[in-house]
Amino acid sequence: MGFPVALTQLVTFALQGIGLLAIVAVVTGSLRRTTPDPLQQSLILGGLFGLSTLLFSVLEQRVPAGFVLDGRFMCVALAAAFGGPAALAVAATLSAIGQGWPTDIAGVIDVLGPLLIGLVALGWRGLIRPHFDRPVTALLLLGLMLAPPLGLLHDFSGKGMHPPMLVFWGGTVVISVLVALVVGLFLEREKRILAREELLLQDSLRDPLTGLHNRRSFDAELARVLASPGEHYLLYADVDHFKRVNDRYGHSFGDEALRAIARAMLLCVRRNDIVARLGGEEFGIILADISREEAQRLADRLIAAVAACDHRAAEERITITLSVGAARRRADHSPTMLMSIADMALYEAKNSGRRRAVFCTEPMAEPTQLSDTAKGAPKAEVTV
Repeated sequence: MGFPVALTQLVTFALQGIGLLAIVAVVTGSLRRTTPDPLQQSLILGGLFGLSTLLFSVLEQRVPAGFVLDGRFMCVALAAAFGGPAALAVAATLSAIGQGWPTDIAGVIDVLGPLLIGLVALGWRGLIRPHFDRPVTALLLLGLMLAPPLGLLHDFSGKGMHPPMLVFWGGTVVISVLVALVVGLFLEREKRILAREELLLQDSLRDPLTGLHNRRSFDAELARVLASPGEHYLLYADVDHFKRVNDRYGHSFGDEALRAIARAMLLCVRRNDIVARLGGEEFGIILADISREEAQRLADRLIAAVAACDHRAAEERITITLSVGAARRRADHSPTMLMSIADMALYEAKNSGRRRAVFCTEPMAEPTQLSDTAKGAPKAEVTV
């Protein structure tokens, strides 16, 4: 085979491979948006690159002396580099399935080669990539790291230093670097877009002042928790006399006080509990799978922690207190009903002297009795 023919094969293979992998990178980004779970995203990436190995089994370029340019190696390597161990396992498995049971040394390399290249890429992911802010430099190193094992596995006959094999040995380096750069930049771009979208989504579900869940997130989380079995409690908490605090010390002081109260609340709850600012000085806390005694202790901790916050204005220490109303979920409770019960319990806590928790033991007959303190109010237990 002459030099022009070999070079033509090399260019054709490079264009086919880069084009196909670039398309896979874009499709991967779109599919990964369907799930926020990192493991599922990794499995999607590994699955798409694994399926690409089947296409490259058709597109592989063969020349005399047993030399093969096989794009499956780069598919598995990219899956490992950008998806991690889970993506490597999926892509390597699909690649091996596509090759079938090996019957000779060439077959063994066809099956195990992609996995070995993937391990090299996995080393780049863990040891090299974190040290580079600029993706171009890191991707260039990825291509250079993959080139030697790619060349050795492709030219397993050992005749790589004889023309025109020299063209393919050098071409392996060029293709490795080009694929890593072009496809890697596509994947890095999709990764940045996904991260930006995730940040925007989180911002839309967070209260800008305190960083707690906002009302939109609270409603969604409450519906999710109530749809699951178990003993759940909803706590409504309201800062006592907060309007007086704002009027006397100013809204800037009030905002800082709310931030301090939010931090104190987060220190009191469990890791999976939901704490939200519902508006103004009112907070909602969703306690899933918790006993009555545990919920009571947590409510008491919230009240004590807020009272212990060190608020100061002109060297004067200001004590701010909290009232809490709690409702236990029952099987027939809708989110609206449970919120009504908790709101009524909070009203009772205010009327009973504030700085206390009121736990409802019975729901009110109708939600419309929410503002009626004399009739239809839930039975409650008051703790100070």
